[in-house]
Amino acid sequence: RANAVLSNLALHERDDVGLQLRYAEMSASAAMKAGDAFALQTAQLQTLSAWMRRADIPRIIEVEQQLATRTDSDLVRRFLTLFRALRLAWEGRFSEAHHLLTKSWKQLTFDFDRIVAGSEYALFLALDRRPEESSAAAGEILTLIGSAQVTGLFRTRSLMVAKALCALAESVNGRPSYAEKVLRTIDRDRDAVIGSTIRIVDTMVARSRSRAVNVIVNISDGINSLAELGYRDIASLLIAVDYTLGHCCIRVAE
Repeated sequence: RANAVLSNLALHERDDVGLQLRYAEMSASAAMKAGDAFALQTAQLQTLSAWMRRADIPRIIEVEQQLATRTDSDLVRRFLTLFRALRLAWEGRFSEAHHLLTKSWKQLTFDFDRIVAGSEYALFLALDRRPEESSAAAGEILTLIGSAQVTGLFRTRSLMVAKALCALAESVNGRPSYAEKVLRTIDRDRDAVIGSTIRIVDTMVARSRSRAVNVIVNISDGINSLAELGYRDIASLLIAVDYTLGHCCIRVAE
């Protein structure tokens, strides 16, 4: 249990996904030896979260199979649904992704989790050409962000990334001016993760106004920067978005 707490601290305070994973794996090992089913479930969810950040599909599937037996846990079911939706989005399967999230994102206990999942939901709807539903969801999330009180590096970064995804959704919905207005409220110079995300989204929004804008290199650099900073999950999502919008096909550098 101490290792589980340290895993959470490593993520939320330092945003160190490697350290988060190390503590989670030690917690899982101890829980198995002690026969503590709840502690093991917590450790496995932490481990799954870390592998999602790294977009490591084989490891993700391995942990999902371990959690599949916990059908009695609402928490496990909800987070497995959220993670599966994001994986579908990495493949460009946005219609399936938003259908998975339709009910589950609002059932999450904490505002922070609802904001992150809801921003993705709004973007998935937009990319499935459902602008009215997407704008409604994005508006709800932006309102939540405006009143959210967060601490810790990971939460701070995640809320600004969520705001950027809502802006991108609104651009896809045909509201690029509003998207640019939302993006201007984010301080892109305060943090490398936030800055890289905003520059990528800014470029996508700008390109939606003018097909003549040549931004392949800029987006590719931003994608690889996000991956290097430990956000391969967001990098993978933005690659899929870019491909779906009919622009360039970018890969994250190995």
